[in-house]
Amino acid sequence: MVLLEDQARRQGLSLLKLKTGIYQPESLRLYEAMGYQVCPAFGHYVEHPLSVFMEKQIGLG
Repeated sequence: MVLLEDQARRQGLSLLKLKTGIYQPESLRLYEAMGYQVCPAFGHYVEHPLSVFMEKQIGLG
């Protein structure tokens, strides 16, 4: 994830978003530990009880 965030910064991005599922507790813990927070659905996705949407602000570096 750190490499992905670094690449995003180099491309001028400041917000990362992801979609995962409720049955991936290890992934959810990892994302939360890395600073991602639950957010509303985005893009073409719609809210769904089995989906979790997360985002993280990253500083431009």
